[in-house]
Amino acid sequence: MNEPGEHPVGSKTIVVIGGGNVGSQLVLHLARCPAVGRLVIVDPDVVGAQNTSQGFSPPDIGRFKAIALARRARRILRQNPLRVEAIVARVENVPWGRLRGDVICGCVDSRLARSWINHIAWRLGIPWIDAGIQASGSLARVQTLIPGEDAPCMECHWGARDLELLNQAYSCDGRLREPGPTGACSALGGLAASLQALDCQKILNGSIEQSLRGRQLIVEAKFHHQYVNTLSFNPVCRFDHKIWSIQRAPATVRTVGDLFEHGRKFFGELPAAIGAERKSWVTRLACRECGQQARALRLQGRIGPRLRRCGQCGGDLQPIGFHLRARIDLHSAGDRLLARPLRHVGLRGGDVLTLSGAHPDQHIELSPTEEPGRN
Repeated sequence: MNEPGEHPVGSKTIVVIGGGNVGSQLVLHLARCPAVGRLVIVDPDVVGAQNTSQGFSPPDIGRFKAIALARRARRILRQNPLRVEAIVARVENVPWGRLRGDVICGCVDSRLARSWINHIAWRLGIPWIDAGIQASGSLARVQTLIPGEDAPCMECHWGARDLELLNQAYSCDGRLREPGPTGACSALGGLAASLQALDCQKILNGSIEQSLRGRQLIVEAKFHHQYVNTLSFNPVCRFDHKIWSIQRAPATVRTVGDLFEHGRKFFGELPAAIGAERKSWVTRLACRECGQQARALRLQGRIGPRLRRCGQCGGDLQPIGFHLRARIDLHSAGDRLLARPLRHVGLRGGDVLTLSGAHPDQHIELSPTEEPGRN
């Protein structure tokens, strides 16, 4: 890693998901990497007073982590500024197209987030490096996963208990359970971030065979031990390990009806349905305070504050699970729905959708010129 001003900016794009103990320090390493020309930083959280022991300073308190880190990364190379994009959102709510890059670095603290990163990386065919820390035992862990139909993925070594905890990510009222703080010191996060940055640099330099590809490195800092584990492909893994061929939809696709018409070129006829993998459309909301219900049609995770506000008592409207729709079916889509702009059903530029019909499914990515919706 070089010092400020010592090298021109490179051409590679790195996506960093998570701006906590590990991610906040990883960003500063990657900003100095000669090969990196663009950084995408994804995190939904705000910097708190407890975060100043990470890669933040007191003036950052109250700012979104992604935005604070983006500012710091831009300042590292003042003469040759990096292109840095901050995305304030959970990874599962980010359009997949915005996560395209040469490497994805996961610095998250939950199985649910890791499952989403694993899924997206495989579908897009992008190598990803996962890092984690554990305060007890002073453990730092890094593993590198290269997508392939017979390559080990994150979920290949997950047991029944891991999947049980994954399914318990949401509480009874439908709210996401937030993982508690790790309690780890910044030095441990810095160790994991350094190991992750070094492996990322190997991939960017084309030295994949020298990386941790298909392996896991665990450093036990407390007793100065390290272990390298080989990860194996699980033939009964619940994930299908498929890398998708994704076609870019033209910018003229702006309505739900346009999507169905665009599918005609693949099937020779209108597709039967449109879906977003691992997502459903919310069709009805209910107030947690007064029980008032409201109709809606928005993709999960894309319901903005205006739609979530109860018109009767001002309370918080939540999706009703019984009224989730896995896909938009042509036979039940009336003229009003077909005429609706994509942003009005929660879709954004970069979203990857699946068109289903009588033939094999087709996957399309919405054009980035499609304006994000204000839900």
